[in-house]
Parts: sequence; structure tokens; C-alpha cells
Amino acid sequence: MFKTVILLEEQVRARDDPQLGALLERVRAGTQTREDFDLLNTRLVDRSQITFKAGLRAITPLNRNRWALNMEALVDWARFHAKHISIFISTHTWRSRTFLQQELAQTIEQGDSSSCKIPGVFFYAQGMPVVVNKNTYTGLRVVNGAEFTAVDLIPDPKFPGHYLADDVTIHFGPPLGILLESQETKDITIPTLPAGTLLIRPITHVLDPANSCYKFLSGKCTRRGLPVVPAFVLTDYKAQGKTFADVLLELRGNRVAKGQPSRCDFTSLYVQLSRCKTLQGIRLLNLVRPQDFLGNKPDQGIVDAMRRLTDLAVETRRSFKSQQCFT
Repeated sequence: MFKTVILLEEQVRARDDPQLGALLERVRAGTQTREDFDLLNTRLVDRSQITFKAGLRAITPLNRNRWALNMEALVDWARFHAKHISIFISTHTWRSRTFLQQELAQTIEQGDSSSCKIPGVFFYAQGMPVVVNKNTYTGLRVVNGAEFTAVDLIPDPKFPGHYLADDVTIHFGPPLGILLESQETKDITIPTLPAGTLLIRPITHVLDPANSCYKFLSGKCTRRGLPVVPAFVLTDYKAQGKTFADVLLELRGNRVAKGQPSRCDFTSLYVQLSRCKTLQGIRLLNLVRPQDFLGNKPDQGIVDAMRRLTDLAVETRRSFKSQQCFT
């Protein structure tokens, strides 16, 4: 068990916005007020005013909302930047040859999740931000949650494009690969690939009706596609460690019962609010409910763990200072 601890408690992202910094401190301590609640709800925006063309990102704990918003965002961004839109339907193969057409449609609609790293439908436009869903090249930091820019695609001749509109084609199968780049890959040179790029190929995954996500399936089905999705909208988990100038938040739980999302988890609440540099940069997809914010505190396990880390940090500083005295 480790005993050397250094705690970084300063709100670095919000250092230039004292109002947001103070709000985050209260949320972290579980002492947020009705005034904080009312202030936060002033950041609600009308759905018609939401646009991703200028770099807006969004965070939601609900996968189904992420899938839908990412498709909207990609179309908005691509058309603003005059980019062609390509839609790739992942292939699905049933072990049993008998299945209903409705089952096929429902399977394709099921996007990526922790259970399956491959989306049923992949929307692509050159230059868009993407996030990798699977540890692929760990040594090159191409890991689950890593963000890249999509440079180009290698189309599969077996799945030609069919025009849905002048700027939209659909392919009934995945591409042979996608080329990605980032600041970390700029000095990498791989034979046969453009300098600074990496290639991600399609993978396969078995969808099993024993998994609650796929209980509608009549039997096991194999999906084949890219373990990559647009990064305009992220889950709260994959948003950790990221910083945004403008961000759209959905402060809800990650489960839905009787048509209503569950209460926002404390960790999700804090992670989402702390991704932005300023309060003015925060926008809300929907009004924050009282149960999602007021009285939302870290559970006792987190409190006990933080207390232990704080004590270890104090001891670490004391030990460091005593060593300095003898040098």
C-alpha cells in the first residue's frame, strides 16, 4: 500500500473564474446551496441554439443520448466545414440464420458501450475528433478513451457508398481502416502510412442475449466494425482529464426507470462541472433537478478515502521538510 501522497487541490481549470472555482469547492465538499442550484439552471440553453460547428463538446452519462447527440453533432460540424459525410453500418452475422427484420434494426441501433466497443453505425467526416474505445497500441497511447483527429478512411470495395444526399453516402459494412493523428503521433513514422498517422482496423465482438443490453436478441450475433466513435459527445467517464472552453452538460444518472433518468451520481456531477474553464462556458442540455444537485454528496467510502489521502499528504510534506533540514 502506498504511503507517499501529494494532493493537488487547486481548481486549475477554473483558476481564472473565481465564481466557478467557489462553486466547485462547495460541490466537492457537498455543501452546495439553493443559490448555486438556481445559478446553475441559468445556463440552460434552448435545443435549437445548440450547435457543434465552433468546437462545442458535450458530456452525458446516458449512452443512448450520446449516440443520438454525436450523430447530430457530426452532421452539424461536417456541413458547416463543407465535409462529406460517410455512414458505415457495422456488419452483423447471426449464428442462427433465422431472425426478424425488427431484430436486425434494433441491433444496428444499439451503439457502443462498455459491453461492446463497436458502434452499430459509425458516422464519419474527415477532420472530425474521434475517441478510441479499445486498447489497441498501448505503447503508442492508442488506448481506450484516447482522442485523435480522423485524417482519412480506407474504404472497403465490398461495401461501396450509396448516396442519400449530395454530401452523404451510406456503406453497408465498415471501412478497411481509419487513419488517426494527434500531437502525440506527429513524430511517428510507420512504413506505408502518412507521417504522423496510425491505422485502426475493424474488430469483431459477439453480442450475447445473456447480456442485459442485448436481451432482445434471439441468439448470439457477431458485430464487425471500427472501435472508434465521434468525440463531440463523451460519457462522464471518458471526459475525465479533459478540459473544454465550451461544454454542454447533462447532469443525470446513467440508468432510466419508467422513462426517467436516475439521480445524478456525485462523481459524475463533479466531473462534468469541473471540465470547463468558466461558468459562462457551461451550458445545460436540460434543467438540473433538485435531486441531482441539492444534497448530492460523496458517499462515506469516498469521504474516508479522501481523509486517508489527506492524512498521508500531510505526513509526506512533514517527512520531506524534515529531510530538507538535514541536507
